[in-house]
Amino acid sequence: MIQKIKMSRLPVFLLSVRDKFVAISRISFFGEIVLCNRAFSVSTRKNMAASGPTAWFQTLVNIKPKSRGVHIITDEIESIPELKKYKIGLAHLLLQHTSASICVNECWDSSVRKDMEMMLNRLVPESGPPYKHTIEGPDDMPGHVKTALVGPSVTLPITNGKLNLGTWQGIWLCEHRNHAGSRKIVVTLQGVQ
Repeated sequence: MIQKIKMSRLPVFLLSVRDKFVAISRISFFGEIVLCNRAFSVSTRKNMAASGPTAWFQTLVNIKPKSRGVHIITDEIESIPELKKYKIGLAHLLLQHTSASICVNECWDSSVRKDMEMMLNRLVPESGPPYKHTIEGPDDMPGHVKTALVGPSVTLPITNGKLNLGTWQGIWLCEHRNHAGSRKIVVTLQGVQ
């Protein structure tokens, strides 16, 4: 079965074989189908659509001071009451700091977070290169490097009033300083309510 879909501005034709789809690059003059070299799956069981005006909401979430390491903060983000109003949309989280980072990763086994802290410290040791930026302490410049590696923001899908995370996924705050204060996260929600 061949289906026509629109990706960006160009129509793309898909050839369906056992729930796997292959993009058709072109159809030759002789009717031969030239396939792209990438196959992908499309799940039709969980498709969702919503229509209506797009609503925006923004708030600042204060995270209490945490010890150095990796901490799950999913509950703090999911406790935003306005999140429940969105049928479909996106939640963008921006951590307003340069020596802490935020990401999505496993939330079930706490040893994963301990291992991540250990690996970040091995990748970016405090006693590593002769850092020039040392005025704020020996953990500050390594914290900036770790933030550059992990990142200060994530964007997550919203489905039926909840963050649409995988079974084992959670939102991590990676605190790279030994004695940090509270952290602020700008949460921007957009979508259909």
